[in-house]
Amino acid sequence: MRAHLPEEREILIIQIQEQLNELKQLSRVDSHAIEGWEISVAGNNQPPGNPPKSGWKRIGAGTHWGDGQPDWTAWFRCKTQVPKRLVQSGSFVSLHLGIAREGLISINGKPFHGISENHKTFRITEASHLKKPLRIEVEAYTEAVQHPAPKYYGKFECAEFIRVDEAIDSLCWDLQVALDVLKTHDRKSTTFQRLLEVLASAMVRLQPYPEDLSVLRSLCRKTARWLKNELKPFPANPDDGRLLVCGHSHIDTAWLWPLQETKRKCGRTFSSILHLMEVNPEFTFAQGQPQLYQYVKEHYPEVYKGIKKRVAEGRWDPAGPAWVEMDCNLSGGEAIIRQFLYGNRFLEKEFGVRNNVCWLPDAFGYSWSLPQILKGCGVDFFVTTKIDWSMITTFPYTTFHWEGIDGTRIHAMMPPLNYNGNLIPKECKKQWEQIRQKDVLDEIAFSFGWGDGGGGPTQEMIENGKRLDDIAGIPKVRFGRLTDYFNEQREKIDSASLPVWNGELYLELHRACQITQARTKWYNRKMEVLLRETEFLSALGCVFGSAYPREELESIWRDVMTNQFHDILPGSSVEALYRETDEIYRSAMSRSMALKTKALDNYLKKIDTTGPGRPLVVFNSQGWNRTDPVGLPKSELKLKADEIFVDCDGDLVPSQVSRDLSGEDRVWIAPSGVPSVGHSTLRIVKNRSSLAIENSLKVSESRIENPFFVVELDPKGFIRRLYDKRANREVLPKGERSNILRVFHDLPHMHDAWDYDFNVDSNAWDWEDVQSIGIAESGPVRASIEIVRRTQRSTLKQRMVLYSNVPRIDFETSVDWWEKHVLLKAVFPVNIRSPKATYEIQFGSIERATHENTPFDRARFEVPHHRWMDLSEGNYGVAIANDSKYGSDILGNVMRLSLLRAPVHPDPHADEGRHEFVYSLIPHSGDWRHGSVVPLAAELNAPMTIGMPKKRLGPLPSTNSWLETSSKNLMIETLKREEDGKRLVLRVYECEGNRGVGTVLTRMPVKKAWASNLVERNLTPLKTSKGKINLDVTPYSVHTLMLELE
Repeated sequence: MRAHLPEEREILIIQIQEQLNELKQLSRVDSHAIEGWEISVAGNNQPPGNPPKSGWKRIGAGTHWGDGQPDWTAWFRCKTQVPKRLVQSGSFVSLHLGIAREGLISINGKPFHGISENHKTFRITEASHLKKPLRIEVEAYTEAVQHPAPKYYGKFECAEFIRVDEAIDSLCWDLQVALDVLKTHDRKSTTFQRLLEVLASAMVRLQPYPEDLSVLRSLCRKTARWLKNELKPFPANPDDGRLLVCGHSHIDTAWLWPLQETKRKCGRTFSSILHLMEVNPEFTFAQGQPQLYQYVKEHYPEVYKGIKKRVAEGRWDPAGPAWVEMDCNLSGGEAIIRQFLYGNRFLEKEFGVRNNVCWLPDAFGYSWSLPQILKGCGVDFFVTTKIDWSMITTFPYTTFHWEGIDGTRIHAMMPPLNYNGNLIPKECKKQWEQIRQKDVLDEIAFSFGWGDGGGGPTQEMIENGKRLDDIAGIPKVRFGRLTDYFNEQREKIDSASLPVWNGELYLELHRACQITQARTKWYNRKMEVLLRETEFLSALGCVFGSAYPREELESIWRDVMTNQFHDILPGSSVEALYRETDEIYRSAMSRSMALKTKALDNYLKKIDTTGPGRPLVVFNSQGWNRTDPVGLPKSELKLKADEIFVDCDGDLVPSQVSRDLSGEDRVWIAPSGVPSVGHSTLRIVKNRSSLAIENSLKVSESRIENPFFVVELDPKGFIRRLYDKRANREVLPKGERSNILRVFHDLPHMHDAWDYDFNVDSNAWDWEDVQSIGIAESGPVRASIEIVRRTQRSTLKQRMVLYSNVPRIDFETSVDWWEKHVLLKAVFPVNIRSPKATYEIQFGSIERATHENTPFDRARFEVPHHRWMDLSEGNYGVAIANDSKYGSDILGNVMRLSLLRAPVHPDPHADEGRHEFVYSLIPHSGDWRHGSVVPLAAELNAPMTIGMPKKRLGPLPSTNSWLETSSKNLMIETLKREEDGKRLVLRVYECEGNRGVGTVLTRMPVKKAWASNLVERNLTPLKTSKGKINLDVTPYSVHTLMLELE
């Protein structure tokens, strides 16, 4: 009977599904339980490895294992063989294992397939596996630390071989896909009602199911032919759209598991993909992140060999050349360049390909600097899905030109939905419906596969995709490569038809990722600075023929880049991961320091250090003459009470000895001038004439003064007055306090480590519990007041430091932090009025609103920045610099720097322990350009290097400069050796938004010079004259020079 009423049609849909489920059971013709299993428990935090040789015990179905522990590994094994009765023509044999939440199956010693919640049944395709004895081994895993109170038990549920009839199974998929398509249609539409009748008729043709297998098989084949013919009147129409589908597994390099576990996730996932490719010749797969390939190369050579084969035939797409899918707000500009430099070099070396698509679906926002960096790294297309996660405003475009800080444009796309697509009719339809520019796009990419923790596509998804190539109401599906699709779109779409987005891609979510896990962020900044200094000194050594440690430096960079992954550096991973990364950072810092020390020692040997006393060389890697104080432990200098410092002319150099916050005595020296990218030699001599420096610093327990500022404290240790002597100006609003350490109750409505909420200010208090205030230093180089504060759990020591010759107020801070669910900010109300503030980002700066006029403005209540932020009005401004902080906000005239958080998930001990950091106040006349904010912040982050050479007559003078630029807005960022060859790479950028001719002057023996892109390709000859190289400088432009030495 035909269904005429809506209720009848709903009943009919249920009946069809139930009958179909019965047919699916009938497709399982036979099965065989696999017995004789043994288990050996390996424990937690296991690396990729081989089965243990001992500890094996028998285990049967229904047995729990894992002892309720997270991150727990056990091995299972058995010897078996597929029964001959299961190996029949017209059927295939599958292995079904219900053993663990995750695992890797190996057959006869080779990886076969990964296990996950969505991967438990695996078709056996290799002929030898069907005919010969099998040794099955499973490396099984409970799960990582994911939830406050998870169930970590593994359970051995079942293990069996299954014979599946191909004809019945194929018809089941035909019917299921058609039924799922039907459910996406409007119940009142003609298509829905007609298609429902077709499916109902198909089931009538099959009922009752014959008991004889050969009869049922024949009937299914006939019905499949009939159904194919009956579906022809239901083709897709142009309005249904088109999808390019490609398998993908978004494997977070770390997140709710440590790096150690990621290596095993790669082995599981990639072995699964290779198996699916054997079964499905049309299936394609895309995977970026060369670091993951490196893991597989090291630990799963058989799998890696298979990957290389599939890349060569074009079905495996190494999409995304960045070393990892890095955070794009916190990573430094040079570090992002290295992501693409080293990533594409790996792809080219290992697979013979370079990739030009930036695949970053899941990073937590994208800096305005990125278009220039991407284009300069040979990347032509940018893809993300993350900005659609924003909670306040909706991004208006699916595809657009993204214009960067310097005017560079890159083609960008934000496919709807997310990167873990499920290839089912409902999701395919939604993917097309949510495109915002169907007049421009006639096809959209859809990556499918289970992700975050790996796993990837399933056979079920692929079966769906095969049947969605032309059916009414669903986009036409074709399998293909993501890289090919995006390049086709770039060439096909008329550029003039695309809108332009000029600005950052700010994610209105996960704002606390600028703050959480402050120790990781501290390491990141320090390592970026240290690697820069190491490369400078190593490159200068090339002038004298010294070997350049390229391989060692790349190895260190790889560790730093891996830790810039978008769930590591932002602070949203588990405790076990941060134990790993702390160790990685400590090792990287030690290795880099060893390289820097070696390069410095070699450099010092080239300097003429003859003369009276003991020589002391100060090295400056920045592009301007520096006079800021530099300190080092007194124990290293072995300074005697009657010794002083003098410069090359014999003039006294100011110095002092003071104890730092850690209790170590340090010697502070204020050199009269260390030239740009060069050195100056001081001497330690006996003070035979009682030379003394006039002390321009005045300090008491509540007041401190230098030639630039007068600072007065209130009884709670906060600043109650800040007077700029140069500008004759009160910096603070009348009656306001500054450098307030404000604590906020911070329990977000979701995403504990990732977010804090818009109304966090509603429950806040000032940290006023002062234990002591006293004079710590009194000059002549620096003077400071030390304030100690406590809560019931935590202690903060802070020194407010003024210098005799630097117009910057430093707040050196040490915190023992043991709080829960609080946020700590340093708050600075200032006497400035401006509708916008400026924040440093990679290779430049960005202006953001200081008001909440629009939802767009209001959503930015915490923003990322790098070394400084500034609030300026017409003739005056105030900047806040920092040495390791990345989050801040400026609303009205109140500047706030975020210091520490204390979330409890996914790391219950996040941010606990000791923290040391420095932030600084820089009042100045004019705007941030006139106030020299960029160099002052750079000096805070990169103190000069001191070397103590032996006396020798070297070829270099006691004072020497290697490089300088014609103006202060042209910053020298990088000096290194090229990756393939002996030329030096010099990178400079314009930092103030100015235009004109800029000149680089080098005193190195340069024979030839070229301009290149950021990854040392596409060389163009440059004219040089007496070491001068002229550049056409535009606002925020980055220039890379290749220098061939004589």
